[in-house]
Amino acid sequence: MGKDKIEQGQKQCSKCFPPAELTCTPSRVNWSNSSTWCTKNYTGLMVIQNREQHDYLKRELLQTNKYWIGLRKNSSVWMWYGTSRKMESQELWDPNEPNNIKENEDCVEMSIRRNEPERNGKFNDETCSKTKLALQCVFTGFI
Repeated sequence: MGKDKIEQGQKQCSKCFPPAELTCTPSRVNWSNSSTWCTKNYTGLMVIQNREQHDYLKRELLQTNKYWIGLRKNSSVWMWYGTSRKMESQELWDPNEPNNIKENEDCVEMSIRRNEPERNGKFNDETCSKTKLALQCVFTGFI
């Protein structure tokens, strides 16, 4: 199912929650381009199915970075893109998030912070035009 570790420039992603493969966009792109790239090459941006997958990503992503995930605001409701699932839990958000501080923060990044364990893996609402790497995970049990 591919290499355990996929290097994209100087960024590195690790193998995702079994049975799956995790990869990143080859360069930093905005949310829309991230979604397009992931859909064209795999199945779409990362949709975290449960707490176990979230915890696995927090442990296994090697690079401290901020990654686009498949969570986006739709009519003031946070929805997992390409599904009908709402983001129900507040516990995965960084403290005081989502805050829409720039008034157009409709996309979500997952922050990997090795030096801040209590904030590692937390979500932040962000302007969709910002450029970041995008997480894409192919869960073989779901495709």
